[in-house]
Formats: sequence, structure tokens, C-alpha cells
Amino acid sequence: MIASCRRIRLFVYGSLMRGQEAHHLLDEMRGARRIGRASIRARLFDLRRYPGAVHADVGRVHGELWELDSRPGALARLDRYEAFDRQRANKSLFVRQHAAVRLPDRTVVRAWAYFLRRLPMTAAVIENGDWRAHRRLMRHQEGCQRL
Repeated sequence: MIASCRRIRLFVYGSLMRGQEAHHLLDEMRGARRIGRASIRARLFDLRRYPGAVHADVGRVHGELWELDSRPGALARLDRYEAFDRQRANKSLFVRQHAAVRLPDRTVVRAWAYFLRRLPMTAAVIENGDWRAHRRLMRHQEGCQRL
């Protein structure tokens, strides 16, 4: 059997990005390769421990584009981490959907991304769409409050 050369593209914007707490899930995937910075048209929300993106006509969510091997089940571990069940998508916290991903050179490619199925009422919008910058600001503010 000949292995497929096709690759899966995945856009990540939160805990799966480099330097974040769940990035090891991508690092441990054989053949995973970071393409670079990227963004999608969406709104980003702070769900306290992690962010969630929601489709929107305004706003951009900033993150990273990755390529993964296309072997069967390549996304299964990530689906479990993101609480996405294809068989019960209407009950899942996140859903995996295709998105138009813009690279820094303005090239647009199609990639999978995880979106919130439904926005929790307590979620606060992250205006700049950047989870890393938001986390740095939150840590700084917490540090100032302790002084």
C-alpha cells in the first residue's frame, strides 16, 4: 500500500499553539509541521482556561497554521482534547470545521479549525483576537493587583 502524500492543514489559536499548555499534543504527532503565523475571520472569547473562536463577519483570530500527516485518525486525539465528537457534534463543546486561513503574505488556504458550538453567556470577547497577548496582559494585571 502506498502512503498518501496529502497533508491535513490545521489552524490553532489557543492552548495548542507553541509555548501553550497543550502544545505537546501537536509535538507528539508524527510528521506535524508548523507552517507559521496565520489568522481567520472570527471573534475570540476568553473562557478562562482557554479561548474559543466563533464565526463572525468582523474581527480576526490570530494563531498558527500546522500541517499534519493525513493518516486515518490523525485528528482523533485532537478531537478528544477539544471535546469534539463527530457522532454527537450537536452536544460537543467545539466543532471542527473548515476555515479560510490567511497567511502573513495574504495567501488564503483552507484548513480545519475548532470553533465553539455555542457561546457561553459568561465569555468575554478578546478584542485583539490574540490569545497569547491576552494571557500576558491578564498575568500582568494579576501581578499588579498583588502589589
